[in-house]
Amino acid sequence: MKKSFVYLLCFICIICYSCVSSFKLGRYNGRNNSGNPNDFTFFADSTFSYNYYGSIGKHSSGKYGIRDNRIILNSNISNTTIPVECLVIPSDSLIEKNRVTFSFNLSEEEQKGYKCIPILNNDTLNNKEGIIYFTQGIQIDEKWGNYTIYYTEPIDSIKLWILKDPFIGRPTRILTTKTMYFDKVIGKDITFNLTINDSLFGYRVFDNIELAIKRNKIIFIDIEENKKNALYLRQD
Repeated sequence: MKKSFVYLLCFICIICYSCVSSFKLGRYNGRNNSGNPNDFTFFADSTFSYNYYGSIGKHSSGKYGIRDNRIILNSNISNTTIPVECLVIPSDSLIEKNRVTFSFNLSEEEQKGYKCIPILNNDTLNNKEGIIYFTQGIQIDEKWGNYTIYYTEPIDSIKLWILKDPFIGRPTRILTTKTMYFDKVIGKDITFNLTINDSLFGYRVFDNIELAIKRNKIIFIDIEENKKNALYLRQD
């Protein structure tokens, strides 16, 4: 019985080693133009690159490690939240009250490629016929670049959605700022200065994401797309 257990243990070790040793550096994607948009490339210096060639562009890069029969991915960037500086001017120094201004750290021409959509007081966003409606007494036309809105209800919180013009490149996911909280602000001038890092648009964060190693392929379970992907080593 003891000898059988040892044989079984040895067999399991051989199988596990075989999976690890079968991993080869190179580029992995769908087989025979299967239409799978995921594409990984693994390099000898333990770095990887990732591209997603679907309807929405995604990309990433970072470090990988091998543990048992798994590849562990960690991207170089762990947070894609857009930095924002907020300035609130007291009411006694206001020229215009109840004003919110959104300003990009870009030239007048460059800022036209970006859009800022504010979510005030955690309202639900309803985009219909090119107009953004809010339930807290605010109606905002969609505008590209810097612009100003006026509010009539006290502000408890503001979160900003940042969009990039899809005609500049492939459409990418919306980026966001952190949610900024206020003590029912009313009658004040609020300015948001946004720092745009263009490389964050479409960047995918990998935080200890595991890929299973199989012979000449890897298995990537994409939580965002809710899909299991078999990606094969390219032979060319």
